[in-house]
Amino acid sequence: MTQSSDEYDSDKIKLEDVSAASADDSDRKHVEMEDGVSNRESNSKVYLRTGSEYIDYEDYTSGQRFLENMFGYTISAKKAAIPAGYTVEYTRGGQPFLSAQMAESVDALDIAAATEHRKHSLPMSCTMQQIEETFGIGIYLYFDFIWFCIIINVILLATVLVSFIPHLYFESNQHQFQDFSIRDYFFIAINLRSYVDERTRPFYFWSTGAAVILTFLMGPIYALKVHRYFKNRNLTDFEDGFEDDDDIKSNLNVTRTSRIVRFTFSYAIFVILLASSAVCNVYVLRTVNDHQFLSGLLTTSLVSSIVIRFFNIIYDFICLYLTYFEKHRTWTGFRNHNTLKIFVFKVINVLVLYLLRDKIFSSYTNEKIDNGCPLVDVGSQFLFILLLDLTLQNIWEIVYSVGMARLGKCIERRGKKSTDSYKPEFDLAEEYLEILYRQFIVYLGLSIYPMVTVFGVVCNIVEIYVDKFRMLKICRRPHRIQGSMKRFLTLYLFVIAVVAVATYPYGSGWVLVQIGANKGSLNSNCPDLFSRTPDSNQTISLFN
Repeated sequence: MTQSSDEYDSDKIKLEDVSAASADDSDRKHVEMEDGVSNRESNSKVYLRTGSEYIDYEDYTSGQRFLENMFGYTISAKKAAIPAGYTVEYTRGGQPFLSAQMAESVDALDIAAATEHRKHSLPMSCTMQQIEETFGIGIYLYFDFIWFCIIINVILLATVLVSFIPHLYFESNQHQFQDFSIRDYFFIAINLRSYVDERTRPFYFWSTGAAVILTFLMGPIYALKVHRYFKNRNLTDFEDGFEDDDDIKSNLNVTRTSRIVRFTFSYAIFVILLASSAVCNVYVLRTVNDHQFLSGLLTTSLVSSIVIRFFNIIYDFICLYLTYFEKHRTWTGFRNHNTLKIFVFKVINVLVLYLLRDKIFSSYTNEKIDNGCPLVDVGSQFLFILLLDLTLQNIWEIVYSVGMARLGKCIERRGKKSTDSYKPEFDLAEEYLEILYRQFIVYLGLSIYPMVTVFGVVCNIVEIYVDKFRMLKICRRPHRIQGSMKRFLTLYLFVIAVVAVATYPYGSGWVLVQIGANKGSLNSNCPDLFSRTPDSNQTISLFN
């Protein structure tokens, strides 16, 4: 449903905390600015109307709703018309936001100093409603998405417990774990490697299958949740920002040849870093395994996880600069390439290790795999990735944010009032990618190490408080975003679900097919899986 200009007064969509730009209140606005009060803090409101190509969700066909909710397919541009007195500007990461036009007599830097440098009034214990009122819909939906992931991971945990509890019961009755240490319980007893009782097979097969189905439903459920949020508040979801030319003016004169060369260089760096990560893993693991006091599956899993995290951090740091170097014509292309490169790099970085450890690493790193069965190694790999995400990644985010803020303050131009521009941005796209990457590791690991869902829950809970701290205490005040990132998240959630199922050789799809058919490399490499019959009292060794 496209709104005409005649309908604008009768069908308004409220944009909170942005002052009206009409001529009637222009004098008052100037006074507020000169007094050091942002127009964001005034009690006036501005109303956004839908853009010329906007189609309301209620007017979609059933097929269009399915495509958007399941795959993030773009049916129409969900953009808002730019209100009078405002222009569209872009964050460092390419996210659009409204900026009020200022009178020439007002020093823009003075206004920025008055508005951006003020302290946040919200405490760390602030509620979701307070976050929404202070920072707008976009920030609220980000933290709401983390809570949504927590709930999904709790449901996934409940699902895998359907097989895990019978597994512990049957194995304990057979005294399978009687000589286990705490470490053995942690890494082996809750790993698929220790599922040796035949009676556990149907529990595992159907509960893991149900968990996999839930991973595919996560995107559509979230899309419907966001739609309900906007509908209940009588708001419109401007996912695509504002009607603007979207062009990056400084890049319009870049030739096609120059752009191709720049893209080639940028993606060459992408490939080189991925290859470097794999090669570095090989040589580091070889060095570790050549020293007996360091060798062992847990040590190699930890080391390879650290290498993965190290290269992820490097690419996180340089990716934005490479995207600027590519000289995209539009901000939409800029955003899409930047987020896609970061996400794909992290996913491939894990998958390369996943594939190489099964086929190549043991030959070149002198690594010994328990009876040819790598399940403990694979499971501990996912565990260490999440543990590093819980510890090193969160520490790095805080240290990096504080470091960049102090560095920026040192090199800030003198003679002007501070605008807090030296502080790092709280970039929603990058924050979402961190959550998606973590969810991907949970999806990938739940068929091998079911309790990975517990660490997914814990990591996301910690993420809420770390991100609150960064946003309130370290980063500059986020720009208000009046739309969700529903389609972006729906698409990426679907992609990680597919990749987690299809990844060879131990993705959930491959594992379930081999267990169901009782054939394949999994059964050949791990012959003890579900091998003990109910009338047998045999205790199977699960150690080297």
